[in-house]
Amino acid sequence: MVPGLVSNRSIAIIEDDYTTKSQLKVRLEKAGYKVSSFTTSSKLIAQLAAMVPEIVIMDKDPANPKKPFWIIELIKKEPKLKKTEIFAYLKEIEVKDEIALRRYKVTSYFTKTNKINYIIEGVKKHFALQGRPEEFDPWIDFLEMQQQIQHKYEGPPGAPGQLRVPPGAKVIPPPGAQRTNAPAPKQPLIPSPPSAAPHRLPPTEESSDFLTTIQDKVVAKDLEKKAASPALENFNKGVSFYNKEQYPQALIMFEKSRLDKMLQAKSLVMIGKIHRHMNNMNAAIATFKEAHHAAEDTETKLESRYQIAETMKKQGKLQDAYNMFATVYKADKEFKDTRNKLIELKKSL
Repeated sequence: MVPGLVSNRSIAIIEDDYTTKSQLKVRLEKAGYKVSSFTTSSKLIAQLAAMVPEIVIMDKDPANPKKPFWIIELIKKEPKLKKTEIFAYLKEIEVKDEIALRRYKVTSYFTKTNKINYIIEGVKKHFALQGRPEEFDPWIDFLEMQQQIQHKYEGPPGAPGQLRVPPGAKVIPPPGAQRTNAPAPKQPLIPSPPSAAPHRLPPTEESSDFLTTIQDKVVAKDLEKKAASPALENFNKGVSFYNKEQYPQALIMFEKSRLDKMLQAKSLVMIGKIHRHMNNMNAAIATFKEAHHAAEDTETKLESRYQIAETMKKQGKLQDAYNMFATVYKADKEFKDTRNKLIELKKSL
C-alpha cells in the first residue's frame, strides 16, 4: 500500500475488455484502493448503487453509437451516486465525445494507452484533495487575498484610503470595490495575463462574456453534422498524434483544421498545448489568447483561460496562475479540476 492512501477508498471499473480491466484493477489495488469490476448489463446501475463507489472508471458503449454515454446518464440520475466521480477512459477522444462529456459535467477523461500511470495519478490527485472542507470556495479565498494585499499597501501616512502599490506589484480590486478619490470601475475587474500576445482577453463579466448552454448545444449539433468533413478528420488525426506525443505531426493536422471556423478555437487550444509541451511558453500563451478570442462557445473560452493558467504555473508565475484559475472558477465552479488547482496553488503562495 502506498503511504498516505486510505485503503477503503472505493473504485468501480466498468470495462468489457478483460485485459484492460485486469491490468487497471491490479495497478489500483497495488496502490491501496478497494476495486470492483463490472461489465455492461441491465443490473449495472443497481450494482453501483449498492456499492456507492467514490470513482467510476468507464469507457463509452461501442454497441450504442447513437448514445455511447447512456451509462453516464443513468449514473448521474441515480441519487445514491450523486457524489461519485466519473473518469472517462476512452480509446480516443473525439470532439463530439468531449462535448458530450462536458454536458454530463464529466471533467476527468483519459485515453487508453500503454502509459497507465496517467489515470493512476489522476485517481491519487482526486483522493488527495478530498479532505478539504466542502464549504471552501477558492473565489472567496482569492478575493480575501486581494483585500489583504490592499491593506498591506494602504497609505502613505497623511493620505488615508489611498492605495500605494510598490513598483511591479499587481493589485486587483474585488468586484464592486472602490478606491478613495477614484471612480468605481464600470465592470468588475479580472486578472489578465501578460500582454505579450497579439490578442487580449476581453475584460468583461464572465456571465456576459460567455454563451449560454443552449448555444453550446447548437455548436455540438453543428459539429456532429460536420463529422465527415475533412477539417474534423484532420482535427481527430491531430488528437491521435498528440496522444501519442508525436507533436510535429499533430501540429500539422491542427494547422489544417484551424482553417475551419467551427474548429478554429479548439484547434488553437491544441496548438497552444503543443507549444507548451515543446517548452515554447510565450507562444503557448499567445495561442491560447488567440483561441479565447476566436471561441464562440462557453467551454472553449473557459478551456483557453484554464490553459493560460496552466502555462503560467509552469513558468513559475504562481500568483498570475492563481488569478487566472480564479476567473475560470468564478464562471463555472465545476469546470475540470479548477478548484483543486486553486487549492494546490494556494499552498505555494
